[in-house]
Amino acid sequence: MSESAGMGKAVLITSTGLGVGKSFITTGLAVLLRERGLDVGVMKPIEIGWPAEAGEWPADAEQLRDAAGSDDPLEDICPYIYEEFIAPQLAADHARRPIELDVIKASLKRLRKRHDIVLIEGVGGLAVPIDDGIDLATMAAECGASVLIVTCAHVGTLNTTFLTVHYARSRKLEVLGAIANRLDMTLEDPTVPTNAKMIQRMCDIPVFGVVPFSPEADGIEGVAEVCRSNIDIDQFMKAAGLG
Repeated sequence: MSESAGMGKAVLITSTGLGVGKSFITTGLAVLLRERGLDVGVMKPIEIGWPAEAGEWPADAEQLRDAAGSDDPLEDICPYIYEEFIAPQLAADHARRPIELDVIKASLKRLRKRHDIVLIEGVGGLAVPIDDGIDLATMAAECGASVLIVTCAHVGTLNTTFLTVHYARSRKLEVLGAIANRLDMTLEDPTVPTNAKMIQRMCDIPVFGVVPFSPEADGIEGVAEVCRSNIDIDQFMKAAGLG
């Protein structure tokens, strides 16, 4: 199942903005891929907004590791943690601990040697800077990662999704497809039923599912059940070259 000799597939799960649901989708995908018999690794290379008093390791990183069923060192899963909830480059500047791509690449290489696929949860969108002249798209390219886009299911998504796909392709990144996430059931939005089809038509990418607003989803299994019912994991695996 490996992408090349001894190396698993790397997929960056990015988004069209902040708070679109990357952690939710990454958690669900980790479980669904395990159910298909894959050895899954996870990574959240940069965490912002995690105060020291909350614990040594961010809850998101620990949840991802649990969802993947891995015993990988959290130092590899989440090599950079910053207290301030600001742009990662600024958080790194203020902490006087710059983000080094070589550190992320080394951690990812160790994970790829152990797993069929490594899901990398990004921080914000592809253009978010992590150092001068280096953004998340650069990180994906340097790491040899394909891209999965988590986007909003609501009005406005066509423009932001198209721009994200366009930027990814301008950086020569492979875009596997998108997953649309419905963030708020209270929105009376007549565009939701048609947005996924329009994304496919405009961007020439598959949309693997539309995830409903699910505030009741509890824990890893609750998240997985929502994703299991609304994401075509077999289509995702085929796009990623895993099935």
